Amino acid sequence: MKPEERGHISPMPTSKAEAVQQAEAACAQLAPNAADVARRLVVMHWFDESVIAALLPEGTPEEERAAVVAATTTLPFVEAVPQGHAYSRLARQGLLERYQKERPEELKAACKAATTALAKGWEDDTTALEVVYCLLVADERKDAQNQLHELLVRFLERLDWERCSALYAALAEAEALSFARPLPRTADYYLLRATARGAQGKLLEALKDLNRALERQPTLAWAVAQRGEVHARLGHADAALTDMARAAFMDGRVVDALAVGGSLNRLIEEYQREPAAFPQAKMEGLSKLAECLGARGEVARLESRDEEALAYFQRALILVPDLAWVYASRGALYMNRGRPEEALAETSRAIALDANYAWALANRGRILRFLDRDEEAMADLNRALQLDPKMSGAFAERGEIHRKHGRLDEALEDFEQALRLNSLNAWAAARRGQVLKAKGRYLDALAEMHRAIALSPTDDAWALTTRGELHVYFENWADALSDFNRAIELEPDNAEAIADRAQVYQELESYEEAAADFTWLIERHSELTWAFVQRGRAYLGQQRYVEALADLNEALGRSADDQEALSIRGRTYYQMGCYDKALADLDQAIALDPQDHLALANRAEVWLCQGANELALADLDAALTLRPEDDWSLFRRALVHQALGQATQAEADMGAAIEGARKRYAEEPKDWPNTLNLALYEFAAGQAEEAERLYRQALAEGALARHIRQALSDLGEFLALRPGQERAAAVCELLQGAATEVTPPN
Repeated sequence: MKPEERGHISPMPTSKAEAVQQAEAACAQLAPNAADVARRLVVMHWFDESVIAALLPEGTPEEERAAVVAATTTLPFVEAVPQGHAYSRLARQGLLERYQKERPEELKAACKAATTALAKGWEDDTTALEVVYCLLVADERKDAQNQLHELLVRFLERLDWERCSALYAALAEAEALSFARPLPRTADYYLLRATARGAQGKLLEALKDLNRALERQPTLAWAVAQRGEVHARLGHADAALTDMARAAFMDGRVVDALAVGGSLNRLIEEYQREPAAFPQAKMEGLSKLAECLGARGEVARLESRDEEALAYFQRALILVPDLAWVYASRGALYMNRGRPEEALAETSRAIALDANYAWALANRGRILRFLDRDEEAMADLNRALQLDPKMSGAFAERGEIHRKHGRLDEALEDFEQALRLNSLNAWAAARRGQVLKAKGRYLDALAEMHRAIALSPTDDAWALTTRGELHVYFENWADALSDFNRAIELEPDNAEAIADRAQVYQELESYEEAAADFTWLIERHSELTWAFVQRGRAYLGQQRYVEALADLNEALGRSADDQEALSIRGRTYYQMGCYDKALADLDQAIALDPQDHLALANRAEVWLCQGANELALADLDAALTLRPEDDWSLFRRALVHQALGQATQAEADMGAAIEGARKRYAEEPKDWPNTLNLALYEFAAGQAEEAERLYRQALAEGALARHIRQALSDLGEFLALRPGQERAAAVCELLQGAATEVTPPN
């Protein structure tokens, strides 16, 4: 029927007979496929486009489907409802009775088709209600009873009396049909009717229905719980709490509903204020109810819903004040929230109630270890392991105390036992990795840290920092930086990770980043003398000599014999051209540590600048004894040999320097300090074309400005020793142009 034709339909019917006559007249004007769908829709309270589509044959073209939707939704007896559309009540009931009388098999098929169409939406409450209604109309009594029970429990778990009322309304409507057979009056039926009456405020009638339900099934926990709710709404607090306690003994699940949406929490508050007003409840026994509340609190604790957990623990202890495990769980929660003193008090109370409570003893051992009360912690952990030798966590905690006190073998044994008992114990794996690191078993330690981090459900800053330090040992700089960055992202105030990252930046010659990290450390930990030393080194790398000297002077003002500070300050004075001051610092640094090859090499540079070739040669010999493969020292010694007329030795050293630098260049052409050093060596060896190629490569492929400036300085010194090399001078001008693109630091 076209929409404009609807005005020709007779006025709104006032009886079922009129409604049926009007509906059949309208359906007779529909196309066959639309008429078939319209007859099937009669069993449903509502329908939408998806339901109509499900009633059409599979593969129906989209155009035809749209036409059927338009035809059925514009029928004169179809009304708009929140879910979509619906037949008017008179039309639906009249047609149902007509079909049951004249075409019962067709009606049953329609019900089955509707149920199938709706089945996928069973998790939706409104759809599920419609499924139950269709089953009732089709007289599928067994399926209807099963689905009704499932829905009833679903709604009661949420304490949703409104939905229960809607379910009862669907049942009552179906049973009101003249052909329908009523369902047996089971406990479920009376429980459902009671909740519907409760939703309407008919509490005394609801109470009678709940008693009827319990006459038929005395152990029906939901009926007992709902009777408790009705008593609570009637002001019968003692009877209400008694029923709720009894229901908890029957089925602990009911406590969840009562605590979330019911009156239980209010009743417990009343009980706390005046226990004497609850004689019946106390006689019934509140232990199971308290246990269920505590268990709900424990679930909340494990899911990190701390405030909710604390509320449940408190309610449990109001009802039964001597639940040791609840105190222990509350202690664990306090510990995880960084409240160790409260955690200790709670856990100690649990142990006072149960001296053989192994889990509580292990937890108190953990708390005491955290508070640096290691001797007491060890006693608790030993006792816990006597009571329960399979506690992985207790072994791990005891191992940590052994590690802390340097008993590495005992620590390793405990951590390994912890992992034998629970191979997924990420905390124990991480601590075992740290012990292996302390024992110098770095490769094993790195493997264990990989394992620990993979096992942990969340990233742990401490574990990442430890693994980063192991990457540093193996010079895996990129991996180390990744770990330190993630650790700092998790804990922005992680001083250890920031200090470690700063050192990696130093190694990578990322001096600006290193200086920034050391500045962060100094601003928060000004007592760290070594941080001033290292920031001075970072400033030196940037040729920021004034800042470098300020930091190094600060460090030496605190400790005049700081060997590293003296060595770095000597290098700083050398680069500034203050040779006498450089020699004074380097002499003192070498006297403090004769094995410092860098200080020896730096002093040799100073001697060279002063023309003291013999002294330079002695220092270079000493430095190369300590580091035979140091190509820069080999290069400098080659120049000294040349200056002293020792051509054979000069040639050997120059060849060794070039060989070492070429090897590294082949492995990593963009290691710019090495590439630029190799270019200088090639110039010195007479390979001007190769030298120029290397310099140009560095300029073209992104060598940093500080590397270019250092290369310019080194090439300038070389030209001072060997003037007249036009090609080298031209390269010097090229480097000068590149270096001035970035304003050099002071």
